[in-house]
Amino acid sequence: MTANHRQMVSLVVVGLLVATGLLAASATRTGDGGGPAPRGWVPKDTDWTQFRHDAAHSGAPVWAPSPADWTTFRGDNGRTGVSEATASMRFAYLKWMYRTGGSRVSSSPAVANVDPSDPNPELLIGSEDYRLYCLNATSGRLKWRFPTQGPVSASPAVGDIDSDGVPEVVFGSGDGRVYAVDGPSGSLLWRYTTRAPVLASPLIADINGDDELEVVVASMDGMVYALRGDGTRLWRATVVVVNDKSGEGIYASPAVADIFNDGWMKVLVSAGQGLSLLNGTDGSHEGGVDWHTVTGQSHYIATPAVKDLDGNGAPEIVSIYGDPPRFSVDQIQRSWASSDGVTDPRWVRVVSSPALCDGDGDGIQEAYFGTDSGRVICVQMERISEMGRFTISDDWSRNVTGPVRSSPALADLDGDGKMELLVGSDNRRVVCLNAEDGTPSWQYLVPKAVFSSPAVADGDLDGKAEVFFGCYDGTVYALDYNF
Repeated sequence: MTANHRQMVSLVVVGLLVATGLLAASATRTGDGGGPAPRGWVPKDTDWTQFRHDAAHSGAPVWAPSPADWTTFRGDNGRTGVSEATASMRFAYLKWMYRTGGSRVSSSPAVANVDPSDPNPELLIGSEDYRLYCLNATSGRLKWRFPTQGPVSASPAVGDIDSDGVPEVVFGSGDGRVYAVDGPSGSLLWRYTTRAPVLASPLIADINGDDELEVVVASMDGMVYALRGDGTRLWRATVVVVNDKSGEGIYASPAVADIFNDGWMKVLVSAGQGLSLLNGTDGSHEGGVDWHTVTGQSHYIATPAVKDLDGNGAPEIVSIYGDPPRFSVDQIQRSWASSDGVTDPRWVRVVSSPALCDGDGDGIQEAYFGTDSGRVICVQMERISEMGRFTISDDWSRNVTGPVRSSPALADLDGDGKMELLVGSDNRRVVCLNAEDGTPSWQYLVPKAVFSSPAVADGDLDGKAEVFFGCYDGTVYALDYNF
């Protein structure tokens, strides 16, 4: 890095500092089954139903995901980007490809069995041809597609939002609407209209403790909407004021957690110059962090991740803050900001959302993310005080050539008991790196850029995971091991 690098990336770990106005960090731990569980349909453990894969719910489940499913953006409602699926993928081979009618697929896939009459999982993904596609995850064959009136660039989420034992698929569109469609048939159940395009991925969780699942989604109108399972509005909250001066709505997808460890869920949303904490019951603001006071800048794109980093039962919030692209790519700066607001200025612009995992098995959690400079960066996050302060130190970085706007996914892809990292690049490839030290494992070349964040799930029920992603050539790809 040269001395004139000045674009800002801030990685912020927020701990329990209520007295100082920062967020409390007693959130429900991702992936441990704690907290209230949902009634009705529950995805299998091997599904990946949302962008970043793990909300806590309660009740008597009818359908449950296995650890290898990917049902939402980043695999869970904590948006951690980690799959429990394993594979034998020392090299990647094309399993199938499906060409959508759009010129680009930037949506990230969800993988889950949405049709109880068919044991095979399905893949759900949006395209810029204004459609959501449901494909057989084993063969890539089209099962159904649903038309909207705008590009579908956000990731879908899967859940039984009406408690009838059959999963629904919920997604947003550039036409400003949120859609809920029947999983088996793709028929419309309801739609809700916001005031601007919906570019953020929805999440499905019981956010108000009524033992029913709600849908939470952010819009470019600067608002967060909480919708009941029948599509009626529970509440809406203004997070950022969109006007001629601000110009920006909400790109980042919401996350949800029991922040205060009191049994009540809070919705976390990053936009504009800060992170907002919303009461799951009524959408009222309950605090937040002003990134502008920490970093001196005011633009937020990356989705936050929530996880208990130090094993004390109180989760932390990890956010990466990227400067707007008004600076040239070679002018870079980085700032690690701890929960007390202390920063260490150094390097790069980031759109990629962090993945959280102990990738090297040393008992200390790492955060993994990509940058516009073409690097994948790993940092260690270790608690150093009872006041919730963490040290954030460089572990490794790897140049993968071409800006990285895809968000990493982590899984044991070669069956050796160690984690690998997958991420897409603008340089027409998906790259697999060893999470321990960043050494390359394999890469798969495609015709155009990969903005889509990979999903890792067992799509053919052979006990081994596959890798699924979209490409800017309008195609959906499934990769498998040599079979």
